[in-house]
Formats: sequence, structure tokens, C-alpha cells
Amino acid sequence: FLKFGNVTRVKEDTRSVWTFVWLEQLAQDIRFALRSLRKSPGFTAVAILTLALGIGANTAIFSVIDAVLLRSLPYPHVGQLVILTERLPRSKGMNVAMPDFLDWQTENHSFEEMAAFAPNSFTLNQTSGPVPIKAGFVSWTFFSILGVKPILGRTFAADEDKPGGPWTGGIVISYSFWRNTLHGDMNVIGKSIQFKEGAAVVIGVLPPGFQFPGLLADVYNQIGPLARLPNYADRSNHPGIRVLARLKPGISLAAAHADMDTIMVRLGMEYPKSDRGERAELTPIYTEFLGNIQPVLLILFGAAGSVLLLACANVANLFLARSATRRREMALRAAIGASRIRLLRQLFTESLLLSLLGAAAGLLLAYWAMKPLLALAPRSIPNISAVTLNTTVLCFTIAIAVLTAILFGLAPSLQAMRVDLNASMKNGPTMAGPGREYFRSALLIGEIAAALVLVVGAGLLIRSLSATLRVDPGFNPDELLTFDMNVVGRQVNDSYDINFYGEVLRRIRAMPGVRSAAAVMQPPVQGLHWTSPYIIEGQEAIPPSERPWTAINMVTSGYFQTMQTRLLEGRFFTESDNAHQPLVVILNQTLAKRLWPNESAVGKRIYAQETWRQVIGVVEDTKQFALNAPPWPETYLPFQQMPLGFMTLVVRADGSPANLVRAVISAVHTVDKNQSILHVAPMTQYLDRSTQAERFSTYLLSLLGLLALLLAAIGTYGLMAYTVAQRTHEVGVRMALGATSSDVLRLIIWRGAKLAFAGVVIGIGAALALTRLLGNQLFAVRPTDPATFAGVSLILVIVALVACYIPARRAMRVDPMTALRYE
Repeated sequence: FLKFGNVTRVKEDTRSVWTFVWLEQLAQDIRFALRSLRKSPGFTAVAILTLALGIGANTAIFSVIDAVLLRSLPYPHVGQLVILTERLPRSKGMNVAMPDFLDWQTENHSFEEMAAFAPNSFTLNQTSGPVPIKAGFVSWTFFSILGVKPILGRTFAADEDKPGGPWTGGIVISYSFWRNTLHGDMNVIGKSIQFKEGAAVVIGVLPPGFQFPGLLADVYNQIGPLARLPNYADRSNHPGIRVLARLKPGISLAAAHADMDTIMVRLGMEYPKSDRGERAELTPIYTEFLGNIQPVLLILFGAAGSVLLLACANVANLFLARSATRRREMALRAAIGASRIRLLRQLFTESLLLSLLGAAAGLLLAYWAMKPLLALAPRSIPNISAVTLNTTVLCFTIAIAVLTAILFGLAPSLQAMRVDLNASMKNGPTMAGPGREYFRSALLIGEIAAALVLVVGAGLLIRSLSATLRVDPGFNPDELLTFDMNVVGRQVNDSYDINFYGEVLRRIRAMPGVRSAAAVMQPPVQGLHWTSPYIIEGQEAIPPSERPWTAINMVTSGYFQTMQTRLLEGRFFTESDNAHQPLVVILNQTLAKRLWPNESAVGKRIYAQETWRQVIGVVEDTKQFALNAPPWPETYLPFQQMPLGFMTLVVRADGSPANLVRAVISAVHTVDKNQSILHVAPMTQYLDRSTQAERFSTYLLSLLGLLALLLAAIGTYGLMAYTVAQRTHEVGVRMALGATSSDVLRLIIWRGAKLAFAGVVIGIGAALALTRLLGNQLFAVRPTDPATFAGVSLILVIVALVACYIPARRAMRVDPMTALRYE
């Protein structure tokens, strides 16, 4: 047998051929890893918590990316979908004229299908009272372009959507409207629903989860019959229509642009008054609806990835420190025959098990963070309500856990395998070699640099948000309540609009607790507006297509007083500015300075909305779009000279505005019980909503920055504590030779300070390059703001020095006699 060799080894090798020994070995590795981690509860708890912070942050951010960027546009061949609008040399992003859309449909050679869509609203008659419903006008091809098939009934047919034809009364409804309002009636097809606008028959129910970011509606109506209405038949009018189209296979966006330019040139020659100089603007659907939020989410995802790298660096340092205490164990295993691959697999199993435990804790943290995360997110983000920890997110978390195990476990495992059997089997102090010291120091420098980049980014966003919130909106939002309305009914006309809103405002102003009240077509900071080309006297020769544009807003008398917008010159509108008086207009400060920079605008005349009007006043700029957006030139027209059915009541309360809601609704129903309030909200809510996107990115990046700062502090403390423990013998010798406690304190802190300064220098260089990615997200602050860089650098250095001070204090209390006997 001795000549044959090691019989036991031969038996084991023979058995491995016929059985799945690797499964048994894997089970052994897992059991040993669990025992090993259980023996070091402090190490295990710190490592799991550190990994949970990094993995949890990545899981939470990825769940938003999954819902918003990966699942928000679930349409077939989404890359072929484009949104079409119109533009002039002096104005971009215009809505589409209905006649232009009809010509595009018949003349283009680049698109398989085209569909027009426009927002609308209905008022549902219910026993409990009128209920506003979001609605939309769409072409019959709208749903086929998006690849949507109804779960009940059908969508529109071509003969039901004839341009200028009669309305057939058919509607398609959303799944949520069918379930919540119609109680999931399986026999709903063919049933009539009573709206204030008229009766409608349900012909189809859309599948659950369908939504189109450009038109969030519960009820869909045909857009073709609108072509007979004067507002839509006028080729020079752009009444809120946009166009969805699908490119033909093999047609590029550039080729489609050229095709549409050819059509618009022909239309400009045929209709020079309305279409001269107009062009079609084509935007990929992904860019149209996700272009603004995509860079923000990717920046946050990158920041979360940096936090994970910091967590991996911390755990790697922990493993390196732990591997020093396991050198004899690894040497003993190697001495009795364990191969390097076997040792590496055992150590990787421990890393993977620890990473999976951290991932489980991270999933729990992400679940807890989901509700406050969604509360911060702007409702305008497509599909944000669908954010959840689904199977995709779970697979991502598992993949991150495996990658994390490799990142923090590979280097320590390789270091642990490089053992000197002779030296490691001896009883003596396990001093770390210079290679390990350099590696741990490099990890700490990288941690501090990454933390500085994240905290600088958070600081820039905080300063930007602070500057945004300090902007004067041009009105006082406090104690101001808004009521959106849309007068409906067959009897409605200009005279009715004037009388209805006049009587409603008269009743509201007479209420106790009301300081003032008025009505406006588009309140501030909502981003909605009408536009019109304009000229002043002496500019009549400028063709319409080359004229500049101004925002148009209709307001009643008392509007500026209610909003507390300052009058800079002239006068406000009064009740006498009606249809029987000369046409007048009030300009905002931006437009007045642009037109007459060195003289008074009052008394001058401006041609807007197809007629000449006399300027009677100039008011300060109000933020019509967002607080951090520059003011637009804006023109205000008196409501009585240009009445509308859709207006917003603004009521300034003498106290809490919430107390006036019931009274205002009652006043509206007293004047006409068939009219209803569509939406009620305080003006402060609109102001907060205008900065919600900025707050979302600022709060999340600040949280990630704080996590990075915490992990950097923990990493600094851990490295310096390990250094003190390793250099206890050296400290004892120094003190025995006469070194004082102050000398020891300076020694330890100076070592930490050098690493911190190196990390700060590298971090500043990286931040100067990476913070430029935040350029489009900043307001009134530069990406290279010196104050932010200096302040964050100082904070990092202070945190690092404090983290060094605690181990240094421990080193000061070393007893030289004990240290000299240290093993």
C-alpha cells in the first residue's frame, strides 16, 4: 500500500469522480462561514450595516430608474415614436394648427401613422355632485401607434374621426375610471354616461397600467370633429394640439425632418399669412418626456454607486485587518494540504455570505425608505407611482451583492493567501507588511476623495435650492386660494362668461374673511400660457412669422391687487375696461423695458391678438413658469374685453384660506348650480410644486453625501484604530525612550492628517471635473463655486481629524511596560 501511495487521498479522488463533492464542500464552506461570522459579532454587525447602507441606497434609486426610465414608455418599437410641434424663427415649441396636422397626415412620406392629441376636461354628473374628469381629444390612430388594445370593446374607427364630421358620442375610458367610477361593470360597452358637456357612450376600456405621459386622461374623445370649430379651423391658431407619429422602418429622424421641411415650405407658399417661416419640430418621445429627469436620476444613481464603493472600501479594510489575525489559521490549513483555490473559495464564501446578509438588510432599508422617497418625488415624473421593489429590482440587488462580495472580498482574500508558513506558525505579533499598509491607506484616500465629490455636489444643489427659494415670485402667495373652473353648457357664450364670473366674484368679495378676489386665465408658476406675436407702431412691415412673441394672460379687475403685484407705472384694470371701451393692455416689466427701454410705455400701442391695444400700465414681473426660470415678456388683457370659460378664481383670505373653500363653492353653485369647481389649492402649493424637482434631487444627493461622509469617518477611524493596535509595541518603545503623550498624539494625528489631505486634494480634482454634470441643475451658483469647495474640504478635514483623535487618545494611554511585553 505504501508503494501505491496515499490510499486515503486516492479514495477521495476516486469518490469525487462519481459524486457531487463540490456540493458537499460548498455546504461545508457555508457552515464554516456562518460559524466564523458568529464568532465575531462586532465585525459581522458593522460589516452588514455598512453594506446595507450602500446596497439599500442603490436599490432605492434603481427602483425609481426601473419604473421611470425602463418601464415608463412600454410601447413597441419606442425608438420610432416622435412628438411633432411647430416653431417659428422667434418662437419654438408651439402647438400644432389643426389644418397643418391634416396636411401632414396626407403629404408626409416618413411616418406609418400620425395622431393628434390635446388635453381636455369633462364634468361627470353624479348624485353627490359634479365631479371633474381628466379627458383628452385623440385621433383614431392614437392607440394603434402606441400598440394599445382595449380589454373590452374597441377604440375609435376612421369614420368616427372624420375632420369636421359630427361627433358620434363614443368614448374610450381608462381602466382606473372603469374600476373606480363605473365599478368594473363588465357590461359597460354601449352604456351611456352623463357629462355636463353631453351624454357619451362607452365603446372601449383600455388595459390596466396604460398611460401616456403627454396626455394623462380617464376619458378619450375623437379630435376630428373639432376641425369644424372656428378656433381649430383657423390655420394661424395653435389650440393646444400636439402630434404623435411612428417613423417608417429604415427612416431616420434627419430624413423625417427633411420631409416635413418640404411640406412646411409648400404650406408657407400657399398660406403666407399663417405658415410663412413655420417649420415642424421633431423630438424623440424618450427625449420629450424623460429628457429632463433622466440626467438627474443618472446622477443620483452614480452617487449611490459611489456610496456603495465607499461601503466596499470600509468592509475591505475590515477584512484586511481581520485577515491579519487569521494568518496562522490560513497557514495551518495550507500546511495540512488545503490548496490555494480551496482557501480562496472559503474566503469568497464568507464574503458572499456577508454581502447577501447586507443585501437583505439593504432591501429592508429600501422598503422603509420607499414611502418618504415617493413623497419627495414630483408627480410630473412619468410612472413615478409605479415605483416598487419588484422582481427586476430584486435581481439587481442580488447582482449588486455578488459584485460587492468580489469588490471587498477579493483583495483581502488574496492577501490572506500570501502566507509564510514558517513565520505564521510561530507565536508572535502579527505585524502588517508594508504592502497591506499602502493598500489600506489607498482605500482610505479613495474614500475621502469620493466623499468630497458627493458632499460638494450636495452643497452645490443646496446653495442652488436656497437661491431659488429666495427669488421674488412677483406676488404674495400667503393666504391665497385658487379655484380652477371651466364653464360648460350649450348656453355658454361671451356674455354668459362675463356675467357668470362677474356675479361669482361679487358674491365672493362680499363674504366675511375675504380681503379681495379676482380671476385669471393662467395663475403664476404653473407653466401654462397662451402666446401671440406682437409688434409696436412703426414695425408693421415685419412679417408675422418673424415677429417676436409674448405670453398672453386674461385677468379681471382687481387681479393685481389680489396677487399683491406691484404697479410700476400707469394704472390697473377697472370694471369700466369692457367691450364698449377702447382696447387696453398691461405689460410686465420685461416686455416694457424691451420695447421702450428709455421711456414710459404708458400711452404707447402694441399689436397683439390680431388687434391694436393701448398700454395703460406696467407691473412687476411674475414667475409664470418656475422660480429659477427667467421672466417671459407677458401681456395682460382685461377679461371683459376677451372673455373665456376656463378661468381660475384667486381669493385672498383675511386669515386661513381653508375656511373659505365651502363658501366659495356655494357661491358658484348659487350663481349656476350646473357649474363646478375643478380643483382647489392654495397658491403656496403651486409654489412648492414648482421647486419639487429641485428639492427631490437636492434632498437625495444630500442624504447620499451624508452617508458618504459617515462612511469616510468610519473608515478613517477604523484604519487609525487598527494602526494604533498594530503599532502598540512601537509606541511603547518610543515612550520608554522618552516620548511624551503629546508626541504620540501628534504622531497618530499627523498620519491621519496626511491621508485626509491627500484624499481632499484628489477629491477636489475629481469634483472640478464631475460637478460640471450638475451645470443644468444649478441656479445662481457655478459648478466650481469656491465657497462650496472650501467649506466641504474643511468639513472633510475636520471629520477626519476627529476620527483620528479617538484612536490617538487611546495610544496616549499605552503603558510602556505592557507594550514591551506585547505579543
